[in-house]
Amino acid sequence: MTSKDLQHWVETAGWQMISEYTVAWIAAESEHGWELGLKWIDAKEEKIQSSGWATLANFVAITPDEELDMKH
Repeated sequence: MTSKDLQHWVETAGWQMISEYTVAWIAAESEHGWELGLKWIDAKEEKIQSSGWATLANFVAITPDEELDMKH
């Protein structure tokens, strides 16, 4: 999925279980996961913020430690 697809999906998810689980896992497994997670945690809408935190948590869970940027 593209970053644009994921952004649209998180904005239109009609249920918290979709935005926090399905969207977050798909985003975390994409090449846009870290970037979108950081963007989403600063969103005005709480459901997008929670999706951002879930995306970052999932990204960290599936990414080897040596590949994480621990400086930020």
